[in-house]
Amino acid sequence: MKTLVVSYSQAKELLPMRECIDVMADALSALARGDAEMPLRTIFRPQDVHGVMAMMPSFRRGNVPLFGLKAICVFPDNAAMGKDAHQGGVLLFSGETGELLAIVNASAITEIRTAAVSAVATRALARELGSHKINVNTLAPGFVLSDSILESGTHSEAVQNAVVQSRAFKRQAHPQDLLGALVFLASSDSDFTLLAIRIRESGFAVYGFGEEKTPAPYRSACDAFYRLGEEPPPRPPKPAKEQPVAAEKPAASSPHRAATVPSQPPASPAKVTVAASGRGATAAPLAAAGKLPVPSAEILASIAESANADGWAALSTVRQKLGKRLPNFNIRNHGYRKFSDLVAAIDGIEKHEAKSVGGSTAISVRRRSPPPPA
Repeated sequence: MKTLVVSYSQAKELLPMRECIDVMADALSALARGDAEMPLRTIFRPQDVHGVMAMMPSFRRGNVPLFGLKAICVFPDNAAMGKDAHQGGVLLFSGETGELLAIVNASAITEIRTAAVSAVATRALARELGSHKINVNTLAPGFVLSDSILESGTHSEAVQNAVVQSRAFKRQAHPQDLLGALVFLASSDSDFTLLAIRIRESGFAVYGFGEEKTPAPYRSACDAFYRLGEEPPPRPPKPAKEQPVAAEKPAASSPHRAATVPSQPPASPAKVTVAASGRGATAAPLAAAGKLPVPSAEILASIAESANADGWAALSTVRQKLGKRLPNFNIRNHGYRKFSDLVAAIDGIEKHEAKSVGGSTAISVRRRSPPPPA
């Protein structure tokens, strides 16, 4: 019988998260029914070795019985060599013949399983408590030195050191480190924040509305946030059409005709001048009184953050980045009705429009390169 070997990248590709959530729900149900067995793991610590080995066996009954064994080695010093401190695999054996069926990268299994189990618990509690208007969220910070971890004695000093080396801040995490996030998730401040994040992850734009007291996390989670109670900016007056003005009726013998007097053209918004040094921008006030200056520095920073190798950035992406920087940004407050017109008012930015296959117009912008020195 052949043995299937699955690498890290293959396991991540073959195990989509949505499907794994249901798989883990079935596995936990089987364990609760007694259809699966999972004894405590065994940790082997040889003397004078800077690593440990952990072995986690399991067995599942059913039409296709299986033995499983997750075997990993933890070497804290691997981080200094650019390697993962956790190395190992998950072995699957036939529950009828004992033949080795598959070897799967353990790191991928651990990552997916941990997230999927958290999702199962969150979903189950949300279904039970949601009708009581109770928020259910999951906080998965990784390895935390909680009382239960310290009392169990299952994590050796070598394991703890490996965890520390894998973290950017190079220290242990303690329960008190999580208090701020826990209080936020447990309060009404988080009611719509996670919903806004989830909708944006699906590719939709989120526009929020609320009072001045709306929590900052929710405002930041939206593409744009509008404060209720603000007086909307007045619409710019429509340009007056040319009206024919009849002159005095000429004599019958006169060859002259009625004359037309053009009205004055409406004042256009003032251009925003960008500093020639390329290190910043100065926002000139708009011509219309009562309008806010264009946030040119933030727009330029959003373009730089969204640009590809050629410097071009999709205007829609720039708008999203700007919304992160300025959650209360409102185009109308600056005297414009379109974001593209506002960006075009900044000197030093060039715009490119292209028709897509469907007929819509895709707009890209980039910062114009400064002219070479004379």
